[in-house]
Amino acid sequence: MDARDYQTAIIWMRVSIRVKPTFSPSHYGLGVALYNVGRIDEAIDEFREVIRLDPGSMSAHFYLGKALAKQHKSKEARHEFEVATEDDNNSDCKQQVRDETDKLKWRIPCAGAATWSARSTRCPAHSPISAVSISP
Repeated sequence: MDARDYQTAIIWMRVSIRVKPTFSPSHYGLGVALYNVGRIDEAIDEFREVIRLDPGSMSAHFYLGKALAKQHKSKEARHEFEVATEDDNNSDCKQQVRDETDKLKWRIPCAGAATWSARSTRCPAHSPISAVSISP
């Protein structure tokens, strides 16, 4: 998609939201389009709205993490990436989180770790996330 396609998507997602404000897929689509044209603050607002409407949306947590990372809000971004990996049935999202955190040189703690240092590349009980096989 190029910028014009995203601009068109923004227009249509806003129309959809006016018709049905509680339809979380429209907020998600708007957030993705805003993210891809660099309107990060607005994208963050939309991803937060998706999460308010549908707290189980791992994709919204993932994109919110990416948007927060773009704003150098590492702690908040890391939290969103952690939430995005909590669903055992979403291996695609987990792979995307691993790819994203590898780019950022972060490691996300695995679920069995009680504590984890943000400066550490290992969770205390397990290998680095890039070496951990996370599958449903």
